[in-house]
Amino acid sequence: MTQPTFDNIFEDSDLVPHPHSWETAQDAMSKVTRWDQLRKTFLDIRMQTSGEHTLALALLVDSIVRKLNRELTTQMKHEMDLSLLVRATMLHDIPEGILQTDVAFTEKKDAHSLAELRAFDLYTEGKSEEDQREIMLAYLLQFAYEMPDNFPFWAKDIMRKLRKEHHSEVVFFPFIERYDYLMMGFSHFKATGNPGLLITLLEGHMVDFDKAVQELPILALIWSPGLKARCLKVLKR
Repeated sequence: MTQPTFDNIFEDSDLVPHPHSWETAQDAMSKVTRWDQLRKTFLDIRMQTSGEHTLALALLVDSIVRKLNRELTTQMKHEMDLSLLVRATMLHDIPEGILQTDVAFTEKKDAHSLAELRAFDLYTEGKSEEDQREIMLAYLLQFAYEMPDNFPFWAKDIMRKLRKEHHSEVVFFPFIERYDYLMMGFSHFKATGNPGLLITLLEGHMVDFDKAVQELPILALIWSPGLKARCLKVLKR
């Protein structure tokens, strides 16, 4: 009998996640620190790993989408797919763990996104065809709004499907990730009294928030006129 190893001990169970997927989430993502570029300017930014960012974003997605869906139900409108959004959140930064790097949003180019897609594609190897399809659908949600030109045709086909069948989720995901960045800015402002990081983030994302609300008006419950007005006051400090 073959001696059990980490690689073969689960081989006869289709219900257990691939062990290396678990390892990537546990180990690799916890080693990637975020905000390193901005930390050169704002030395006292809280430390955050890719794993911590993923957890914080997942909690934000779960709580906000549940509230939005209750309002959408009241308005007799189609609810957002919470399962897809949570899955997308859990998977969206897996390549950072694989590649052991986080590229700041101010510096990220399509080439970086393509490198991450290739890493994620390799990550899905060994999974069933059905699992690969569902996992890649969720992973590509983050890119479907802007749809990078340099992505392969198969990825663009999936993103076109997402745009057609999950328009609300396509608009919501980049919105909520930027909102999570804003939470880091609010947290830094609260802890230090220094609005510099928050101002940097607002300058980079306020236009995107406004655009998302125009496309998905329910988001005005999150990026509300009152919150926007208070953020504008911070920009004028």
